[in-house]
Amino acid sequence: GAYASGEEHIKGSITVGKLADFILLDKDLYNLASDEEILNTMVIETYIDGQSVYKNKNFS
Repeated sequence: GAYASGEEHIKGSITVGKLADFILLDKDLYNLASDEEILNTMVIETYIDGQSVYKNKNFS
């Protein structure tokens, strides 16, 4: 991770000014009852280095 690579000053947490890779989903994966529900989960938006690189047009 960020600490192992010596980059914890720019990565490793979602903090203002740091780079972040993350996705927004339409469901909370921790509260789904079945594998089928997980398979039907949709990505709303994807961020790489803190910049939006994908937006699902079905969500606004």
